[in-house]
Amino acid sequence: MKILNTVKFLGSLIAISCIVTSIEFFSSSLVFAETKFTDVPTEHWANVCIMEMASEGVISGYPDGTFAPDEPVSRAEFCKIVILASGRELPNLYEARTSWYAVPGIEGHWCEQYMSAMAKDTWTYREWYLTENVDPNQTINRGEAAMGIADLLYGYPRSYERSEVKAYLQARYTDSDLFGAFQNTVYEATLKGFMTGYADGSFLVQKKITRAELCSILYKVSRDLKAV
Repeated sequence: MKILNTVKFLGSLIAISCIVTSIEFFSSSLVFAETKFTDVPTEHWANVCIMEMASEGVISGYPDGTFAPDEPVSRAEFCKIVILASGRELPNLYEARTSWYAVPGIEGHWCEQYMSAMAKDTWTYREWYLTENVDPNQTINRGEAAMGIADLLYGYPRSYERSEVKAYLQARYTDSDLFGAFQNTVYEATLKGFMTGYADGSFLVQKKITRAELCSILYKVSRDLKAV
């Protein structure tokens, strides 16, 4: 009887220990989630978006524990991030270098498979990347980002009535006359709700997009596509 009681007592201690350990692990996980990046505090406007994209493996920080939310995004980084967000399969290195969608001038760059995937799966980037010498390290602007996301994730481009698009954008943005070739792209992005303008009414199509802004956009896109 004493042996049985001792076994039961030890079993209880083990169970309690497991529960405490689980609680401690869960609590530490929550703290870790809140402080994943040293430069993205809880009150940061894009905190939720950044943490969500990081948890899904779409984007990551730097070895020193920072995220650099206000840093601009290069073309190489953009292609990698949106391809990962889309779940598209990457071409292997041989395909990336020899197929019809091989992007010239980037062989040996870490991004060549991601940029080739963009050229393969998007109409707009295909025409751009395969006909021009593209610098993968050049930063990307809001118009280019909107174009790539709309094309890859929503199946852009679509045909719109030009007068309808122009009237809509003029009523919404103070700088719509500067959109140029990105006019339909901004229209699409605004209709879908994954990109909007700033408090002063501008869209700033040529403004460099930041890492935080890109996470915010992809967070909205992710929620939108999951709701379909």
